[in-house]
Amino acid sequence: MFMRGNSNTVYHRWQLSSNGDWSGWGYLHAPPGGATSGPGAALNAPGGLVVFVRGTDNAVWHAWQDGPDAEWW
Repeated sequence: MFMRGNSNTVYHRWQLSSNGDWSGWGYLHAPPGGATSGPGAALNAPGGLVVFVRGTDNAVWHAWQDGPDAEWW
């Protein structure tokens, strides 16, 4: 679950276990100056997620995982 916060930063929640509870909201990488769009997410080839937002420079910025449950880059 992803969202753009009031400060134009990107936040996410994740499921703690299969069919289990959800985490609280955590900060996810945001472009310099913040995001100007809501986030969009997709599954990548290694099985991780990729999240895209538009930055204040009108470029598309992204954060990704290298696989399921991997750290964000």
